[in-house]
Amino acid sequence: MIEVVADATGCTFGVKAKPSGRRNEVLGEYNGAIKVAVAAHPQRGEANDAILDLLAERLRLPRRSLSIVRGRGSPSKRVHAADADALTVRARLNALVAAP
Repeated sequence: MIEVVADATGCTFGVKAKPSGRRNEVLGEYNGAIKVAVAAHPQRGEANDAILDLLAERLRLPRRSLSIVRGRGSPSKRVHAADADALTVRARLNALVAAP
């Protein structure tokens, strides 16, 4: 199960990233975080942008509401979803990792 923590402005959750992949996709769950692969390379923040684009699309959230709050240069990241309900985000994340 993906850990989602509510805060005063939305919620945060963990992301395990795999840059330079074959395509942008959700790979499953890894230690309480969502594991994603993106085709973009990590140079100049391209992979981070691709991760946020993928998450916004799959979670049906506005791209502007997502930001990386920890781990911009690391495969392990914390993403903040502004103005998002933690229960809704948790349900959507867990549905993504449960999908075949």
